[in-house]
Amino acid sequence: MDTSSAAAIFSALGQPRRIEILRLLVPLGHDGMKISEIRQHLGIAATTLGFHLDALERAGVVRTRREGRSVFVSPNFASIDEVVAFLLSHCCAGRRTEPPAAARCCPPPGTPDG
Repeated sequence: MDTSSAAAIFSALGQPRRIEILRLLVPLGHDGMKISEIRQHLGIAATTLGFHLDALERAGVVRTRREGRSVFVSPNFASIDEVVAFLLSHCCAGRRTEPPAAARCCPPPGTPDG
């Protein structure tokens, strides 16, 4: 990840409501949540939620998928892990090139726990 990509993610997360959305989605894993459920859970207008989700999706922090008439939103763990690794890449005077296992958000899909 380069500095510009990291800055785009941090810019997208620069709104408290967007952090709320992401924190709501992360524990749900790759299944995510229906947009209508996110709206109900957070108590915000559909247009406001759409505005925030668009910003998060453009930054690559969340993904959307359609199942029938429902649209689900889920965290993009690869992108989240990448920005965490970017932040930690100069940790400990350069002695660590990979983030510690505890810094990973979730195991990648297809792994025993993913």
